[in-house]
Amino acid sequence: MQIRSEAIILRAVKYGDSSMVLTVFGPECGLLSLISSVSRTSKTGLRQPLMQVLSLVEIVYSDKSKGQLKRLQELRLVYPYQEIPFDPVKSCLALFLAELLSKSLKEEAAAPQLYQFLKEAFIFLDEEQASLGNFLPAFLMDFSAFLGFEPHFKKDSEAPYFDLLDAQEILVEPLHSYYIYGNEARVWAALQAEGYKNSATVALKNSSQRRQVLENILSYYRLHFTDFGKLKSLPVLYDLLH
Repeated sequence: MQIRSEAIILRAVKYGDSSMVLTVFGPECGLLSLISSVSRTSKTGLRQPLMQVLSLVEIVYSDKSKGQLKRLQELRLVYPYQEIPFDPVKSCLALFLAELLSKSLKEEAAAPQLYQFLKEAFIFLDEEQASLGNFLPAFLMDFSAFLGFEPHFKKDSEAPYFDLLDAQEILVEPLHSYYIYGNEARVWAALQAEGYKNSATVALKNSSQRRQVLENILSYYRLHFTDFGKLKSLPVLYDLLH
């Protein structure tokens, strides 16, 4: 049976001399592995340049058996990025996001709302001309809601601590070390309230504070993903953004 779907390419790994294995995420199929023959020309096989990570594509694949690689039969772009492939900062952000999604998305299950959120976020990243310094931490805050561990902040709360384990504000210092305090907790709340589209309006003092916020949000992810691990693209991202 042939299935046609939109998808986001998360990984593209060479397999043998003339094949690629793609990991994609689609609105109905969820996480999916596909194998395809590739070619440098458009006459035979599918072209490798179309298989760049984070590309928004339409795929046609053969679904003959569960738990095996599906054969990719057609691939076309549904939104050709204008800046991500050529802007060094946006390109680095795209690599980071692809690695993040590869670690975070685990299931072969329909998730149309999550897919739409990701699609809109990546188009925004490609088109946005304002500062992207706060984009990642705000995106991570938005994304956590789909993963089931959204931070809970109350409007006009006076609680000085935010417990990273329980994902909520508290009045007294917790007995463990997994928490943030004071101004950083307020920055987290502001990033969540504004979302990635308005994240540039959130005031951060300098690149050091921005890095600290991002590192703590990633630590928050690690607390809720036992196998999240380190992100290989993060040091390169710091070199570009800080």
